[in-house]
Amino acid sequence: MLNMDKSISDEIWKDIPNIPGYKASTLGNITSLDRQIIKSNGVIMKRTGEPMKLTKRTNSHGREMLYVSFRVSNKPITRGVSTIIA
Repeated sequence: MLNMDKSISDEIWKDIPNIPGYKASTLGNITSLDRQIIKSNGVIMKRTGEPMKLTKRTNSHGREMLYVSFRVSNKPITRGVSTIIA
């Protein structure tokens, strides 16, 4: 968890705009949702949602920030956690 000062009962989950299949919490946690994937051979696979791994990187201003990477329509997208939950 990102913020240990607040209790889990204070955590509110919301959909992430323009990134379907993921939710962000007010405490800075990001998770994927349960989903079904149809493979090219027609087989349906069930995937369970799970917490996303946050990566710490230094931004262009020399500040350390947390980032998360998504795949949407098979394209990689990286966003700062602070911009997602703002």
